[in-house]
Amino acid sequence: MSRVPHLPERAALQRPSRLRARPRGAQRPDTIAGFQDLLRRDATEIPDLHYAIDRLLVQGEEVACRIRFDCTPAAGFRGLPPTGRPISFVEHGFYRYQDGRIAEIWSLIDMEAIREQLTGSSPDA
Repeated sequence: MSRVPHLPERAALQRPSRLRARPRGAQRPDTIAGFQDLLRRDATEIPDLHYAIDRLLVQGEEVACRIRFDCTPAAGFRGLPPTGRPISFVEHGFYRYQDGRIAEIWSLIDMEAIREQLTGSSPDA
């Protein structure tokens, strides 16, 4: 494990021309412009969005992070209607760099935990 080299926030988002790793069925954009639009939309639809990196690991060209989010969605969130309830969740992001640029991104979020917090019930209930 090594320390993260200086990665300016805006430059990290502008580096790849394409985000190549996208799980089947995922609604994550596959271009950098699409990803930037997603971030802008999140800032509008979730005005109290707060996030913090819990863990950050770097090994060679690979980066893994665990990001904790706390927010109250004011609009629909990942296909779920707004309820006014606050939610907390973590995202596990994995990045592979190639030639100093992000080449691939993978992301995991526990949508069932979010659904339970927003609706007060699980889909099996």
